[in-house]
Amino acid sequence: MKMISSIHVFVVFGMCFLPGSLMAKGADSLLRQDEQAKKFHPVQYFLRQDIFWHAAYPFLMDQEKAEFYRASLNYSSGEGNLVASLMPESFRNIHFYSQSGKQLGNWSFQGDFQYTRELEQVRPFLMQSMETSLHPYLLAQEQTSPWSGDKVRISLSGNSARYLQEKLGNFFRVNYQVETFAMDAEPRPLYNKNRYEVQVGQSIRPHRSTELGAAATFSRSNEENQIGAFAVQEFSLIFMRGLNTFSRNAFQSFTRNQFIEESAFQLYGRHTFANKTSVFLQFSNGILSANLRDGIAFPVDAGSSRAGKFSMESGLFIPLEQGDYQQHFSWEILNGTSMDPVFEAVNFLYRTQRIEGVHTFNVYRSNSIWELRWASIKQRDEDFAAESLRSFSSLYLLASNSFALIDRKHFSIFLRPGLGVFMPQPGIFPELSDGISQMMHGPDRQFYQSNHLEAKLSSWFLLRSPKESVKLGFDYTLKSQNIQQFSIFQLNLSLII
Repeated sequence: MKMISSIHVFVVFGMCFLPGSLMAKGADSLLRQDEQAKKFHPVQYFLRQDIFWHAAYPFLMDQEKAEFYRASLNYSSGEGNLVASLMPESFRNIHFYSQSGKQLGNWSFQGDFQYTRELEQVRPFLMQSMETSLHPYLLAQEQTSPWSGDKVRISLSGNSARYLQEKLGNFFRVNYQVETFAMDAEPRPLYNKNRYEVQVGQSIRPHRSTELGAAATFSRSNEENQIGAFAVQEFSLIFMRGLNTFSRNAFQSFTRNQFIEESAFQLYGRHTFANKTSVFLQFSNGILSANLRDGIAFPVDAGSSRAGKFSMESGLFIPLEQGDYQQHFSWEILNGTSMDPVFEAVNFLYRTQRIEGVHTFNVYRSNSIWELRWASIKQRDEDFAAESLRSFSSLYLLASNSFALIDRKHFSIFLRPGLGVFMPQPGIFPELSDGISQMMHGPDRQFYQSNHLEAKLSSWFLLRSPKESVKLGFDYTLKSQNIQQFSIFQLNLSLII
C-alpha cells in the first residue's frame, strides 16, 4: 500500500472528532436547555462519546462547556479458538469507568478514572503485557494457564482560557496507570507494571476560527516480572530473542525488569468554518526505547530496542439540517531495531503500519446512527540469526446501524445490528520446527489463513429525565473462520448527569 496520496491527505484533513466526541455540539449539550439542545437525543452521547478523546487531545476541549458526570459499569466475557499467537483464548472481566468535566477559574478540566478487574484470562505463559511488544525478548513456557489481576488508570486534562487579546492558550494532560497480575499454577509468576505520561502544549489563535499549536510528550513505564518466588521446585524458562531464536535455562527464582520510554513532539491545527464545520489535523514524531535487565543484585543485559514512531490524526465534523456527519482518521508507522544480549549485535528488525478510519452519519429525527469502521494493518519482522521472516497484512471492515424500536418522551429501546469482515492477505511465517515455534507462530498461521466473518448485535433500554439519562444494554459479537470461532458478550450500565 502506498503511503498516502496527496488527494487522500487533502480528504483526511477534513476529518474531525472521533464519532463519539461530539466536539462541535459537545457531549455536554445534553444539559443545555436552548433550542439546539432540544433536538439532541441522549442516544447520540451514549453511542458516540469516546472516553479517551479529551485525554488524548486536550486542545479540543470546549472552554464554555457545561459541567457533567458520566459513569459506566461493564461485564465482559469471551472465549474461542480463533485467536492470534499469544492472545487470550478466554477472558472474563469487570470494568468501571467514570468521567467528569469541571470549570475552575479560567481553566477547563476533565478527569477520567478506570478500574478493571480481570477475573480470568487464559493465555500462554507470557510475562509481558498484552499490548503490542516493542521487542522480541519474551519470557515463555509451553503451557496455557489462567491469569487474574487488576488495572487502574487515571487521567487529567486541562485547557486554559485565552489570554493576550485571546491569542494564546495552554493545555496539558497527565496519565498514570498501574497493573498487577498473577498466575496460580507453578511457578506462580507475578507481574507488575506502572506507567506515567505527561504532555504540555502551547496554542496560538492567529484568527478567531483558526488555531495552531505545539506540544511535547514524555512517558515512562516499568514492568517487573517475578517468577518462582513461591515455587516449590526448579522450573525452566524459554528466553525468546527473535522469531526462531531462543534459549532455555532452569531457575529456582527469577526476576526481570524492563523500562520503556517514549518522547514525542506534536504539531496541530484546527479550523471552524462559517457553517460550523470543524476540522483538525495533528502530526506526531517520536522515539521509543526499551531496556531489559535480568536479576536484582547484579542485573545483566537482557536486550534492548529502539524505534522511531510517526503518526497523524485528523478529523471532520459537518453539521447538516437534519443531522451531522463525522469522520476520524489515524495513521501510524513504527520502525525499530533490537540489540541481542548474546550476540551483542542487532538481530531483529520490525516495521508496523496501521491506518484506521471511522465514518458516522447521525439522523436526528429518527435517532439513528449509521457507522462504518475500517482498519488496515501491515507488519514485517526479520530475525537475522535464525534467517526467519514474518510478514502479513489485513483489512478490517465493520458496518452498523442503530435505530429506535420504541421511542417515547422518557424512555427508548434501541437496536444496533452490525456486520464485519476481516480479510488477511497472503503472508510469510517462520517454519514450525519444534514445540516453541508451534506455540509462537502456529496460531498466526491459522488466524491469517482466510477471511473472518463478524456479526454483532447490541440492544439497550434508555431512561431519561431533564437532568440525567441511564442506559442498560448488552452486546454480542461472533467472529467465525471456517470451523474456528470467537464470541464476546457484554453487559453494561451507564449514567450521565
